[in-house]
Amino acid sequence: MNITENKEVKKKVIKLAAHKSTGRPKELDDMLGFCERNLYRIIEAIKDEGINIRYSRPLKSYIID
Repeated sequence: MNITENKEVKKKVIKLAAHKSTGRPKELDDMLGFCERNLYRIIEAIKDEGINIRYSRPLKSYIID
């Protein structure tokens, strides 16, 4: 299973984004234990599932619209 197919990781990112508490990308990838490239792959996989997730610079967090 590759990283973008890991449902638990995606659930965690979605939950954090829903609470606007992911932090900056570097903080999130450190929290998850992944490299930044894998984090962006996870974000893209979440978007591919139809969830509108984006990074908010003022909030310094990923958010779900």
